[in-house]
Amino acid sequence: MDGVRDFWRKKEESLGTPILSRSLAQVTYGLGYEYPVWGLFYCTQDRLYFEYKQKESWMFTTASRDTEPLVYECSLRKDVTFVAPPEQVGQGWCRWFTPKSRRSYGLKESSSSKILLQFTLEQDDSDLGQVLSRLLTSD
Repeated sequence: MDGVRDFWRKKEESLGTPILSRSLAQVTYGLGYEYPVWGLFYCTQDRLYFEYKQKESWMFTTASRDTEPLVYECSLRKDVTFVAPPEQVGQGWCRWFTPKSRRSYGLKESSSSKILLQFTLEQDDSDLGQVLSRLLTSD
């Protein structure tokens, strides 16, 4: 576990600001690839980052240590809107088969409704969706 803490501590030091939330995720639209791209999302008070390697499979992404990760960076500015789907909880026994994670989110330009990025969070315990919603809707 110390390796994970060291990774995030070094990441915060390099950014010069605290990381508010993070999650394993996949981007399904917005990076220009024809396939979903797996990686790590993390956000600070004013920026969202997606760190990934250009591979088609998550298995190859985690196994490859030979290439430096690519980083997509998005400013969390006032003209960007966070799009979250409505909570979809199954009824009756179906609720046991409805994952809380793996919900698609998006960032779009407020003025044109142009989608900048669409992504799916893959960690049940991540609060990244709530943090982004709070940051992009606060005045």
